Amino acid sequence: MDPLTELRNQIDAVDHQLMILLNQRMELSKKVGLIKQGGRIYQPDREREILGYASEFENAHQIQTLYQLIFQLSRELQE
Repeated sequence: MDPLTELRNQIDAVDHQLMILLNQRMELSKKVGLIKQGGRIYQPDREREILGYASEFENAHQIQTLYQLIFQLSRELQE
């Protein structure tokens, strides 16, 4: 197998795992929303804390950008 195909296969496997985990995260976020009913959805301190974890990674900026979108989508599910 050529190197490009091998790398793409690895990316496909990681993407599949990410999709499973993202779906789990969104389902958990829905449950959090049910608990927060009538409460404050946006939790900036919590988001900053999670974004801080991302700073430990080589591609921190890209991960933080992705998480900002994940936070936005999670808040939409909680409303």
